[in-house]
Amino acid sequence: MSTGTGGTTAHPPSELEAISPAVTPVVGASAPLADRSRRTEPPSLETHLNTTEDVERSEHTVPGVTDQTSNIDVEGLADAGTASPVVSPPDKNVTAENAAGEQIDSRQPESMVQTAEPPLVNKLDPAPKTQSFKSKDSKKRTPNPGSPALDSDKAFITSASTGNLNMVGLLLGFVSSVDAKDKSLGTALQAAVLARSLEVVELLLSKGADPDVEGPHGIALKMCAVHGQHAIAKLLLEHGADPDMDEAEGALLTAVMHGHEAIVKPLLDAGADPRAGDVLQRAAQFGRTKIVEEMLDAGAEVNAIGKHQSVALREAVMYGREETVSVLLARGAEVDLKRGDDGTPLMDAVLHARPNIIKCLLANGADPKGKNVLQRASELGRTEVVTILFDAGTDIDGKGSHNATALRCAAAYGKEDIVRLLLSRGADVNYKGSGDDTALMLAITHSRPSIVKLLLDAGADFRGSSVLQTAVESGNVATVTNLLDAGVDVNARRQSGISALEAAARYGREEVVKLLLDRGADPNSKGPNGTALMEAIQHRRENVAKILLERVARP
Repeated sequence: MSTGTGGTTAHPPSELEAISPAVTPVVGASAPLADRSRRTEPPSLETHLNTTEDVERSEHTVPGVTDQTSNIDVEGLADAGTASPVVSPPDKNVTAENAAGEQIDSRQPESMVQTAEPPLVNKLDPAPKTQSFKSKDSKKRTPNPGSPALDSDKAFITSASTGNLNMVGLLLGFVSSVDAKDKSLGTALQAAVLARSLEVVELLLSKGADPDVEGPHGIALKMCAVHGQHAIAKLLLEHGADPDMDEAEGALLTAVMHGHEAIVKPLLDAGADPRAGDVLQRAAQFGRTKIVEEMLDAGAEVNAIGKHQSVALREAVMYGREETVSVLLARGAEVDLKRGDDGTPLMDAVLHARPNIIKCLLANGADPKGKNVLQRASELGRTEVVTILFDAGTDIDGKGSHNATALRCAAAYGKEDIVRLLLSRGADVNYKGSGDDTALMLAITHSRPSIVKLLLDAGADFRGSSVLQTAVESGNVATVTNLLDAGVDVNARRQSGISALEAAARYGREEVVKLLLDRGADPNSKGPNGTALMEAIQHRRENVAKILLERVARP
Protein backbone atom coordinates (compact mmCIF):
# COMPACT_ATOMS: atom_id res chain seq x y z
CA MET A 1 0.00 0.00 0.00
CA SER A 2 1.18 3.57 -0.65
CA THR A 3 1.90 6.17 2.00
CA GLY A 4 0.01 9.45 2.39
CA THR A 5 1.37 12.98 2.65
CA GLY A 6 3.75 13.63 5.51
CA GLY A 7 4.81 9.98 5.74
CA THR A 8 1.67 8.81 7.49
CA THR A 9 0.96 5.18 6.81
CA ALA A 10 -2.39 4.47 5.12
CA HIS A 11 -4.19 1.52 6.76
CA PRO A 12 -6.69 -0.69 5.02
CA PRO A 13 -10.22 0.64 5.57
CA SER A 14 -12.33 -1.12 8.21
CA GLU A 15 -15.91 -2.31 7.62
CA LEU A 16 -17.11 0.95 9.11
CA GLU A 17 -14.90 3.04 6.85
CA ALA A 18 -16.06 1.07 3.85
CA ILE A 19 -19.65 2.18 4.45
CA SER A 20 -18.96 5.64 5.92
CA PRO A 21 -17.76 8.83 4.23
CA ALA A 22 -13.98 9.00 4.08
CA VAL A 23 -12.22 11.81 5.97
CA THR A 24 -9.42 13.30 3.86
CA PRO A 25 -7.07 15.89 5.37
CA VAL A 26 -6.20 18.87 3.24
CA VAL A 27 -2.87 18.45 1.46
CA GLY A 28 -0.20 20.97 2.30
CA ALA A 29 -0.93 21.51 5.97
CA SER A 30 1.88 23.44 7.65
CA ALA A 31 1.52 21.50 10.88
CA PRO A 32 1.36 17.69 10.98
CA LEU A 33 -1.67 15.85 12.28
CA ALA A 34 -1.37 14.13 15.60
CA ASP A 35 0.68 11.01 15.43
CA ARG A 36 -1.69 8.29 14.13
CA SER A 37 0.94 5.58 14.08
CA ARG A 38 -0.40 4.55 17.50
CA ARG A 39 -3.62 3.27 15.87
CA THR A 40 -3.03 -0.41 15.58
CA GLU A 41 -6.63 -1.18 14.48
CA PRO A 42 -9.50 0.77 12.96
CA PRO A 43 -12.38 1.94 15.23
CA SER A 44 -15.15 -0.58 15.69
CA LEU A 45 -18.78 -0.14 14.66
CA GLU A 46 -19.80 0.09 18.31
CA THR A 47 -17.32 2.92 18.90
CA HIS A 48 -18.65 4.80 15.90
CA LEU A 49 -22.25 4.55 17.13
CA ASN A 50 -21.47 5.62 20.70
CA THR A 51 -22.70 8.97 22.04
CA THR A 52 -20.47 12.08 21.90
CA GLU A 53 -19.34 11.56 25.47
CA ASP A 54 -18.25 8.01 24.77
CA VAL A 55 -16.33 9.08 21.64
CA GLU A 56 -14.38 11.69 23.58
CA ARG A 57 -13.28 9.07 26.07
CA SER A 58 -12.22 6.56 23.38
CA GLU A 59 -8.58 5.49 23.31
CA HIS A 60 -8.56 6.31 19.60
CA THR A 61 -9.41 9.97 20.15
CA VAL A 62 -6.55 12.50 19.98
CA PRO A 63 -6.58 15.06 22.82
CA GLY A 64 -8.08 18.40 21.91
CA VAL A 65 -11.32 19.54 20.36
CA THR A 66 -12.47 17.03 17.80
CA ASP A 67 -15.14 16.64 15.17
CA GLN A 68 -17.20 14.07 17.02
CA THR A 69 -18.18 12.19 13.90
CA SER A 70 -14.76 11.70 12.30
CA ASN A 71 -12.35 12.03 15.29
CA ILE A 72 -10.27 14.62 13.35
CA ASP A 73 -8.25 16.95 15.59
CA VAL A 74 -9.88 20.08 14.17
CA GLU A 75 -8.52 22.25 16.99
CA GLY A 76 -5.04 21.20 16.02
CA LEU A 77 -5.80 22.02 12.42
CA ALA A 78 -7.09 25.40 13.40
CA ASP A 79 -3.92 26.13 15.41
CA ALA A 80 -1.87 25.19 12.38
CA GLY A 81 -3.79 27.59 10.18
CA THR A 82 -4.99 24.89 7.86
CA ALA A 83 -8.22 24.68 6.01
CA SER A 84 -11.10 22.70 7.56
CA PRO A 85 -11.26 19.02 6.71
CA VAL A 86 -13.77 18.13 4.05
CA VAL A 87 -16.05 15.15 4.55
CA SER A 88 -16.38 13.55 1.15
CA PRO A 89 -16.75 10.05 -0.25
CA PRO A 90 -13.89 8.32 -1.95
CA ASP A 91 -13.63 8.38 -5.70
CA LYS A 92 -16.16 6.15 -7.41
CA ASN A 93 -13.37 4.02 -8.93
CA VAL A 94 -11.37 3.60 -5.74
CA THR A 95 -11.12 0.17 -4.20
CA ALA A 96 -9.68 -0.82 -0.86
CA GLU A 97 -8.43 -3.96 0.81
CA ASN A 98 -10.15 -5.57 3.70
CA ALA A 99 -8.37 -7.27 6.59
CA ALA A 100 -7.86 -10.38 4.48
CA GLY A 101 -6.19 -8.41 1.68
CA GLU A 102 -9.16 -8.81 -0.66
CA GLN A 103 -10.21 -5.99 -2.97
CA ILE A 104 -13.52 -4.44 -1.95
CA ASP A 105 -15.56 -1.66 -3.53
CA SER A 106 -15.77 1.35 -1.20
CA ARG A 107 -17.82 3.45 -3.55
CA GLN A 108 -20.66 5.53 -2.09
CA PRO A 109 -23.85 6.76 -3.76
CA GLU A 110 -23.55 10.08 -5.54
CA SER A 111 -26.21 11.47 -3.21
CA MET A 112 -23.68 11.22 -0.34
CA VAL A 113 -21.08 13.47 -2.01
CA GLN A 114 -20.73 16.84 -0.27
CA THR A 115 -18.83 19.96 -1.12
CA ALA A 116 -16.56 21.74 1.28
CA GLU A 117 -18.49 23.39 4.12
CA PRO A 118 -17.48 26.19 6.51
CA PRO A 119 -15.21 25.06 9.36
CA LEU A 120 -16.82 22.37 11.46
CA VAL A 121 -15.60 23.96 14.67
CA ASN A 122 -14.67 27.45 15.67
CA LYS A 123 -12.15 27.79 18.44
CA LEU A 124 -14.55 30.07 20.29
CA ASP A 125 -17.35 27.47 20.17
CA PRO A 126 -16.77 25.13 23.12
CA ALA A 127 -19.57 22.71 22.14
CA PRO A 128 -19.44 21.91 18.43
CA LYS A 129 -22.49 20.21 16.94
CA THR A 130 -22.33 16.70 15.64
CA GLN A 131 -22.66 16.30 11.90
CA SER A 132 -24.98 13.44 10.93
CA PHE A 133 -26.41 11.84 7.86
CA LYS A 134 -30.14 10.95 7.54
CA SER A 135 -31.09 7.55 6.25
CA LYS A 136 -33.67 7.18 3.52
CA ASP A 137 -36.37 6.02 5.95
CA SER A 138 -35.69 8.59 8.65
CA LYS A 139 -39.08 10.27 8.04
CA LYS A 140 -40.84 7.05 9.02
CA ARG A 141 -39.21 6.89 12.45
CA THR A 142 -40.83 8.42 15.53
CA PRO A 143 -38.52 11.00 17.10
CA ASN A 144 -37.09 9.89 20.42
CA PRO A 145 -38.68 6.46 20.44
CA GLY A 146 -37.42 5.88 23.96
CA SER A 147 -38.96 9.07 25.33
CA PRO A 148 -40.15 8.60 28.94
CA ALA A 149 -43.16 10.86 28.23
CA LEU A 150 -44.50 8.11 25.98
CA ASP A 151 -43.15 4.79 27.15
CA SER A 152 -42.99 5.51 30.87
CA ASP A 153 -46.65 6.57 31.04
CA LYS A 154 -47.75 3.39 29.27
CA ALA A 155 -45.54 1.21 31.44
CA PHE A 156 -46.76 3.02 34.55
CA ILE A 157 -50.45 2.48 33.76
CA THR A 158 -49.88 -1.11 32.67
CA SER A 159 -48.08 -1.84 35.93
CA ALA A 160 -51.03 -0.42 37.84
CA SER A 161 -53.41 -2.62 35.84
CA THR A 162 -51.53 -5.71 37.03
CA GLY A 163 -51.39 -4.53 40.64
CA ASN A 164 -47.58 -4.40 40.60
CA LEU A 165 -46.91 -2.09 43.55
CA ASN A 166 -43.11 -2.11 43.27
CA MET A 167 -43.10 -1.31 39.56
CA VAL A 168 -45.64 1.47 40.00
CA GLY A 169 -43.49 3.00 42.73
CA LEU A 170 -40.39 2.71 40.55
CA LEU A 171 -42.02 4.39 37.54
CA LEU A 172 -43.62 7.24 39.48
CA GLY A 173 -40.52 9.38 39.00
CA PHE A 174 -40.54 8.94 35.23
CA VAL A 175 -44.13 9.68 34.23
CA SER A 176 -45.38 12.92 32.73
CA SER A 177 -48.21 13.00 35.29
CA VAL A 178 -49.64 10.69 37.90
CA ASP A 179 -52.98 11.21 36.09
CA ALA A 180 -51.66 10.33 32.62
CA LYS A 181 -54.28 8.45 30.61
CA ASP A 182 -54.36 5.37 28.43
CA LYS A 183 -57.19 5.05 25.89
CA SER A 184 -58.30 1.64 27.11
CA LEU A 185 -57.21 1.57 30.75
CA GLY A 186 -57.73 5.19 31.73
CA THR A 187 -55.47 6.57 34.45
CA ALA A 188 -53.20 4.43 36.59
CA LEU A 189 -55.67 4.91 39.45
CA GLN A 190 -58.55 3.61 37.35
CA ALA A 191 -56.41 0.71 36.13
CA ALA A 192 -55.60 -0.17 39.74
CA VAL A 193 -59.30 -0.08 40.64
CA LEU A 194 -60.03 -2.52 37.81
CA ALA A 195 -57.21 -4.71 39.13
CA ARG A 196 -58.78 -4.52 42.64
CA SER A 197 -55.38 -3.50 44.02
CA LEU A 198 -55.97 -1.57 47.24
CA GLU A 199 -52.22 -1.09 47.81
CA VAL A 200 -51.62 0.49 44.40
CA VAL A 201 -54.68 2.72 44.78
CA GLU A 202 -53.44 3.86 48.18
CA LEU A 203 -49.98 4.64 46.79
CA LEU A 204 -51.34 6.61 43.84
CA LEU A 205 -53.70 8.63 46.03
CA SER A 206 -50.82 9.45 48.38
CA LYS A 207 -48.92 10.77 45.35
CA GLY A 208 -51.77 13.10 44.39
CA ALA A 209 -53.79 11.05 41.89
CA ASP A 210 -57.13 12.73 41.14
CA PRO A 211 -60.00 10.32 41.98
CA ASP A 212 -62.51 12.34 39.93
CA VAL A 213 -60.79 12.12 36.53
CA GLU A 214 -63.09 10.71 33.84
CA GLY A 215 -61.84 7.63 32.03
CA PRO A 216 -63.14 5.10 29.51
CA HIS A 217 -64.95 3.30 32.34
CA GLY A 218 -66.14 6.41 34.17
CA ILE A 219 -64.71 7.78 37.39
CA ALA A 220 -62.91 5.51 39.83
CA LEU A 221 -65.70 5.70 42.42
CA LYS A 222 -68.33 4.57 39.92
CA MET A 223 -66.09 1.67 38.90
CA CYS A 224 -66.00 0.58 42.54
CA ALA A 225 -69.79 0.78 42.64
CA VAL A 226 -70.04 -1.52 39.62
CA HIS A 227 -67.70 -4.17 40.99
CA GLY A 228 -68.55 -3.88 44.69
CA GLN A 229 -65.10 -2.75 45.84
CA HIS A 230 -66.21 -1.11 49.07
CA ALA A 231 -62.75 -0.89 50.66
CA ILE A 232 -61.35 1.00 47.67
CA ALA A 233 -64.49 3.15 47.54
CA LYS A 234 -63.97 4.20 51.16
CA LEU A 235 -60.34 5.00 50.42
CA LEU A 236 -61.33 7.16 47.43
CA LEU A 237 -63.88 9.02 49.54
CA GLU A 238 -61.28 9.61 52.25
CA HIS A 239 -59.08 11.24 49.60
CA GLY A 240 -61.79 13.62 48.43
CA ALA A 241 -63.66 11.73 45.71
CA ASP A 242 -66.91 13.52 44.83
CA PRO A 243 -69.80 11.18 45.80
CA ASP A 244 -72.25 13.13 43.64
CA MET A 245 -70.20 13.48 40.47
CA ASP A 246 -72.48 12.72 37.49
CA GLU A 247 -75.31 12.28 39.98
CA ALA A 248 -77.89 11.16 37.38
CA GLU A 249 -75.86 8.05 36.57
CA GLY A 250 -73.28 8.30 39.33
CA ALA A 251 -71.78 6.03 41.95
CA LEU A 252 -74.84 5.97 44.24
CA LEU A 253 -77.29 4.91 41.54
CA THR A 254 -74.75 2.40 40.20
CA ALA A 255 -74.27 0.85 43.63
CA VAL A 256 -78.05 0.62 44.06
CA MET A 257 -78.56 -1.00 40.66
CA HIS A 258 -75.88 -3.60 41.38
CA GLY A 259 -77.05 -4.17 44.94
CA HIS A 260 -73.77 -3.24 46.65
CA GLU A 261 -75.13 -2.17 50.01
CA ALA A 262 -71.65 -1.88 51.54
CA ILE A 263 -70.86 0.98 49.16
CA VAL A 264 -74.18 2.84 49.51
CA LYS A 265 -73.69 3.67 53.21
CA PRO A 266 -70.20 5.20 52.78
CA LEU A 267 -71.48 7.23 49.81
CA LEU A 268 -74.38 8.57 51.85
CA ASP A 269 -72.08 9.29 54.80
CA ALA A 270 -69.78 11.21 52.44
CA GLY A 271 -72.67 13.42 51.33
CA ALA A 272 -74.17 11.68 48.30
CA ASP A 273 -77.64 13.12 47.66
CA PRO A 274 -80.33 10.45 48.24
CA ARG A 275 -82.85 12.69 46.46
CA ALA A 276 -80.90 12.82 43.21
CA GLY A 277 -82.46 11.30 40.12
CA ASP A 278 -84.45 8.10 40.57
CA VAL A 279 -82.19 6.49 43.15
CA LEU A 280 -84.91 5.73 45.72
CA GLN A 281 -87.29 4.52 43.01
CA ARG A 282 -84.66 2.17 41.59
CA ALA A 283 -83.83 0.82 45.03
CA ALA A 284 -87.53 0.06 45.53
CA GLN A 285 -87.84 -1.48 42.07
CA PHE A 286 -85.01 -3.93 42.74
CA GLY A 287 -86.27 -4.69 46.24
CA ARG A 288 -83.15 -3.33 47.97
CA THR A 289 -85.03 -2.90 51.25
CA LYS A 290 -81.99 -2.13 53.41
CA ILE A 291 -80.81 0.47 50.91
CA VAL A 292 -84.29 2.01 50.85
CA GLU A 293 -84.16 2.37 54.63
CA GLU A 294 -80.67 3.88 54.53
CA MET A 295 -81.73 6.39 51.90
CA LEU A 296 -84.86 7.36 53.84
CA ASP A 297 -82.67 7.80 56.93
CA ALA A 298 -80.39 10.05 54.88
CA GLY A 299 -83.27 12.32 53.86
CA ALA A 300 -84.86 10.81 50.76
CA GLU A 301 -88.52 11.79 50.24
CA VAL A 302 -90.67 8.66 50.41
CA ASN A 303 -93.36 10.05 48.07
CA ALA A 304 -91.01 11.79 45.64
CA ILE A 305 -92.00 11.58 41.97
CA GLY A 306 -89.06 10.88 39.68
CA LYS A 307 -88.58 10.39 35.97
CA HIS A 308 -91.54 9.02 34.04
CA GLN A 309 -93.77 9.76 37.05
CA SER A 310 -92.16 6.95 39.02
CA VAL A 311 -92.87 6.64 42.76
CA ALA A 312 -91.02 4.29 45.09
CA LEU A 313 -94.16 2.54 46.40
CA ARG A 314 -95.58 1.94 42.94
CA GLU A 315 -92.24 0.61 41.66
CA ALA A 316 -92.07 -1.84 44.55
CA VAL A 317 -95.70 -2.89 43.94
CA MET A 318 -95.30 -3.50 40.21
CA TYR A 319 -92.19 -5.64 40.71
CA GLY A 320 -93.73 -7.59 43.58
CA ARG A 321 -91.29 -6.43 46.29
CA GLU A 322 -93.49 -7.29 49.28
CA GLU A 323 -90.95 -6.49 52.01
CA THR A 324 -90.08 -3.16 50.41
CA VAL A 325 -93.78 -2.28 50.11
CA SER A 326 -94.25 -2.90 53.83
CA VAL A 327 -91.24 -0.74 54.72
CA LEU A 328 -92.35 2.13 52.48
CA LEU A 329 -95.87 2.07 53.93
CA ALA A 330 -94.45 2.01 57.45
CA ARG A 331 -92.26 5.01 56.57
CA GLY A 332 -95.20 7.09 55.36
CA ALA A 333 -95.73 6.22 51.70
CA GLU A 334 -99.12 7.47 50.49
CA VAL A 335 -101.15 4.36 49.78
CA ASP A 336 -103.45 5.94 47.17
CA LEU A 337 -100.89 8.31 45.62
CA LYS A 338 -101.68 8.94 41.96
CA ARG A 339 -99.22 9.77 39.20
CA GLY A 340 -99.69 11.12 35.71
CA ASP A 341 -101.89 8.27 34.44
CA ASP A 342 -104.25 8.51 37.45
CA GLY A 343 -103.20 5.04 38.52
CA THR A 344 -102.68 4.05 42.14
CA PRO A 345 -100.53 1.44 43.87
CA LEU A 346 -103.66 -0.72 44.24
CA MET A 347 -104.32 -0.54 40.50
CA ASP A 348 -100.68 -1.51 39.84
CA ALA A 349 -101.06 -4.52 42.12
CA VAL A 350 -104.25 -5.56 40.29
CA LEU A 351 -102.70 -5.21 36.84
CA HIS A 352 -99.62 -7.22 37.85
CA ALA A 353 -101.57 -9.83 39.87
CA ARG A 354 -99.93 -9.23 43.24
CA PRO A 355 -102.55 -10.64 45.66
CA ASN A 356 -100.37 -10.43 48.79
CA ILE A 357 -99.48 -6.83 48.05
CA ILE A 358 -103.17 -6.06 47.40
CA LYS A 359 -103.98 -7.33 50.88
CA CYS A 360 -101.15 -5.24 52.34
CA LEU A 361 -102.34 -2.10 50.57
CA LEU A 362 -105.97 -2.67 51.62
CA ALA A 363 -104.84 -3.24 55.20
CA ASN A 364 -103.07 0.12 55.06
CA GLY A 365 -106.10 2.01 53.82
CA ALA A 366 -106.19 1.59 50.04
CA ASP A 367 -109.67 2.22 48.60
CA PRO A 368 -111.16 -1.03 47.22
CA LYS A 369 -113.78 1.05 45.37
CA GLY A 370 -111.18 2.94 43.40
CA LYS A 371 -112.12 3.80 39.85
CA ASN A 372 -111.83 0.86 37.45
CA VAL A 373 -110.06 -1.35 40.00
CA LEU A 374 -112.70 -4.11 40.02
CA GLN A 375 -113.36 -3.65 36.29
CA ARG A 376 -109.69 -4.19 35.39
CA ALA A 377 -109.41 -7.19 37.68
CA SER A 378 -112.50 -8.67 36.01
CA GLU A 379 -111.46 -8.16 32.40
CA LEU A 380 -108.05 -9.66 33.19
CA GLY A 381 -109.65 -12.70 34.79
CA ARG A 382 -107.98 -12.22 38.18
CA THR A 383 -110.36 -14.42 40.15
CA GLU A 384 -108.34 -14.30 43.39
CA VAL A 385 -107.97 -10.53 43.15
CA VAL A 386 -111.71 -10.04 42.52
CA THR A 387 -112.45 -12.17 45.58
CA ILE A 388 -110.04 -10.11 47.73
CA LEU A 389 -111.71 -6.91 46.55
CA PHE A 390 -115.17 -8.33 47.36
CA ASP A 391 -114.01 -9.23 50.85
CA ALA A 392 -112.65 -5.70 51.29
CA GLY A 393 -116.05 -4.20 50.47
CA THR A 394 -115.80 -3.20 46.83
CA ASP A 395 -119.02 -2.25 44.97
CA ILE A 396 -119.88 -5.15 42.67
CA ASP A 397 -121.92 -2.91 40.36
CA GLY A 398 -119.61 0.09 40.65
CA LYS A 399 -119.27 2.18 37.49
CA GLY A 400 -115.94 2.71 35.86
CA SER A 401 -114.99 4.45 32.64
CA HIS A 402 -117.92 4.64 30.18
CA ASN A 403 -120.23 3.41 32.95
CA ALA A 404 -118.75 -0.05 32.64
CA THR A 405 -119.44 -2.59 35.36
CA ALA A 406 -117.30 -5.56 36.27
CA LEU A 407 -119.84 -7.98 34.74
CA ARG A 408 -119.89 -6.18 31.41
CA CYS A 409 -116.09 -6.16 31.31
CA ALA A 410 -115.84 -9.86 32.10
CA ALA A 411 -118.51 -10.69 29.49
CA ALA A 412 -116.82 -8.68 26.76
CA TYR A 413 -113.39 -10.25 27.45
CA GLY A 414 -114.76 -13.77 27.71
CA LYS A 415 -113.77 -14.36 31.36
CA GLU A 416 -116.29 -17.09 32.14
CA ASP A 417 -115.05 -17.79 35.68
CA ILE A 418 -115.32 -14.13 36.61
CA VAL A 419 -118.84 -13.96 35.12
CA ARG A 420 -119.84 -16.94 37.29
CA LEU A 421 -118.27 -15.33 40.36
CA LEU A 422 -119.92 -11.96 39.78
CA LEU A 423 -123.31 -13.54 39.13
CA SER A 424 -122.96 -15.60 42.31
CA ARG A 425 -122.22 -12.39 44.22
CA GLY A 426 -125.34 -10.72 42.89
CA ALA A 427 -124.14 -8.62 39.97
CA ASP A 428 -126.93 -6.90 37.98
CA VAL A 429 -127.21 -9.00 34.80
CA ASN A 430 -129.29 -6.43 32.92
CA TYR A 431 -127.42 -3.23 33.77
CA LYS A 432 -127.07 -1.04 30.69
CA GLY A 433 -124.09 1.11 30.07
CA SER A 434 -123.77 3.32 27.03
CA GLY A 435 -126.78 2.67 24.75
CA ASP A 436 -128.05 -0.90 24.86
CA ASP A 437 -124.74 -2.39 25.91
CA THR A 438 -125.82 -4.91 28.51
CA ALA A 439 -123.52 -7.74 29.46
CA LEU A 440 -125.57 -10.00 27.15
CA MET A 441 -125.22 -7.66 24.19
CA LEU A 442 -121.45 -7.39 24.75
CA ALA A 443 -121.12 -11.17 24.94
CA ILE A 444 -123.08 -11.50 21.66
CA THR A 445 -121.05 -8.80 19.91
CA HIS A 446 -117.75 -10.46 20.90
CA SER A 447 -119.00 -13.97 20.08
CA ARG A 448 -118.88 -15.42 23.59
CA PRO A 449 -121.52 -18.20 23.26
CA SER A 450 -120.79 -19.87 26.60
CA ILE A 451 -121.12 -16.56 28.43
CA VAL A 452 -124.32 -15.80 26.47
CA LYS A 453 -125.77 -19.01 27.85
CA LEU A 454 -124.63 -18.17 31.40
CA LEU A 455 -126.25 -14.74 31.20
CA LEU A 456 -129.45 -16.11 29.69
CA ASP A 457 -129.63 -18.74 32.42
CA ALA A 458 -129.16 -15.94 34.98
CA GLY A 459 -132.15 -14.08 33.58
CA ALA A 460 -130.61 -11.73 31.05
CA ASP A 461 -133.30 -9.89 29.09
CA PHE A 462 -133.23 -11.04 25.44
CA ARG A 463 -136.32 -9.17 24.36
CA GLY A 464 -134.32 -6.30 22.95
CA SER A 465 -135.21 -5.89 19.27
CA SER A 466 -131.57 -6.13 18.07
CA VAL A 467 -130.27 -9.08 20.10
CA LEU A 468 -130.83 -11.78 17.47
CA GLN A 469 -129.79 -9.56 14.56
CA THR A 470 -126.51 -8.72 16.34
CA ALA A 471 -125.81 -12.41 16.84
CA VAL A 472 -126.56 -13.12 13.17
CA GLU A 473 -124.19 -10.40 12.00
CA SER A 474 -121.37 -11.89 14.07
CA GLY A 475 -121.97 -15.20 12.27
CA ASN A 476 -121.67 -17.28 15.44
CA VAL A 477 -124.07 -20.20 15.02
CA ALA A 478 -123.73 -21.27 18.68
CA THR A 479 -124.75 -17.82 19.93
CA VAL A 480 -127.76 -17.73 17.59
CA THR A 481 -128.71 -21.22 18.76
CA ASN A 482 -128.52 -20.17 22.43
CA LEU A 483 -130.78 -17.19 21.77
CA LEU A 484 -133.31 -19.25 19.84
CA ASP A 485 -133.25 -21.91 22.57
CA ALA A 486 -133.95 -19.16 25.11
CA GLY A 487 -137.07 -18.17 23.21
CA VAL A 488 -136.04 -15.26 21.01
CA ASP A 489 -138.57 -14.62 18.19
CA VAL A 490 -136.93 -15.82 14.95
CA ASN A 491 -138.90 -13.33 12.84
CA ALA A 492 -138.46 -10.29 15.11
CA ARG A 493 -137.32 -7.10 13.41
CA ARG A 494 -135.01 -4.47 14.82
CA GLN A 495 -135.85 -0.76 14.82
CA SER A 496 -134.50 -0.36 11.29
CA GLY A 497 -137.09 -2.93 10.10
CA ILE A 498 -134.64 -5.69 9.09
CA SER A 499 -135.17 -9.27 10.27
CA ALA A 500 -132.54 -11.78 11.36
CA LEU A 501 -132.90 -13.76 8.11
CA GLU A 502 -132.49 -10.65 5.96
CA ALA A 503 -129.42 -9.66 7.98
CA ALA A 504 -127.92 -13.13 7.52
CA ALA A 505 -128.55 -12.98 3.75
CA ARG A 506 -126.97 -9.52 3.49
CA TYR A 507 -123.78 -10.61 5.29
CA GLY A 508 -123.55 -13.98 3.55
CA ARG A 509 -123.90 -16.09 6.72
CA GLU A 510 -124.83 -19.36 4.98
CA GLU A 511 -124.97 -21.62 8.07
CA VAL A 512 -126.98 -19.05 9.99
CA VAL A 513 -129.44 -18.77 7.07
CA LYS A 514 -129.95 -22.55 7.17
CA LEU A 515 -130.40 -22.48 10.96
CA LEU A 516 -132.96 -19.66 10.82
CA LEU A 517 -134.92 -21.38 8.07
CA ASP A 518 -134.86 -24.61 10.07
CA ARG A 519 -136.14 -22.71 13.12
CA GLY A 520 -139.06 -21.17 11.24
CA ALA A 521 -137.80 -17.94 9.68
CA ASP A 522 -140.10 -16.70 6.87
CA PRO A 523 -138.08 -16.38 3.59
CA ASN A 524 -140.85 -14.37 1.94
CA SER A 525 -141.19 -11.72 4.65
CA LYS A 526 -140.24 -8.27 3.31
CA GLY A 527 -138.14 -5.63 4.94
CA PRO A 528 -136.97 -2.17 3.79
CA ASN A 529 -135.03 -3.73 0.88
CA GLY A 530 -137.43 -6.54 0.08
CA THR A 531 -137.11 -10.20 0.98
CA ALA A 532 -134.01 -12.06 2.15
CA LEU A 533 -133.49 -13.23 -1.46
CA MET A 534 -133.35 -9.61 -2.64
CA GLU A 535 -130.75 -8.85 0.06
CA ALA A 536 -128.65 -11.78 -1.20
CA ILE A 537 -128.96 -10.66 -4.84
CA GLN A 538 -128.17 -7.01 -4.10
CA HIS A 539 -125.05 -7.96 -2.11
CA ARG A 540 -123.98 -10.70 -4.57
CA ARG A 541 -124.34 -13.57 -2.11
CA GLU A 542 -124.87 -16.35 -4.69
CA ASN A 543 -124.63 -19.28 -2.28
CA VAL A 544 -127.20 -17.71 0.03
CA ALA A 545 -129.48 -17.07 -2.95
CA LYS A 546 -129.26 -20.76 -3.92
CA ILE A 547 -130.23 -21.80 -0.39
CA LEU A 548 -133.21 -19.45 -0.38
CA LEU A 549 -134.35 -20.54 -3.86
CA GLU A 550 -134.22 -24.16 -2.76
CA ARG A 551 -136.67 -23.21 0.01
CA VAL A 552 -139.07 -21.75 -2.64
CA ALA A 553 -138.34 -18.14 -1.69
CA ARG A 554 -139.83 -15.44 -3.86
CA PRO A 555 -137.97 -12.23 -4.79
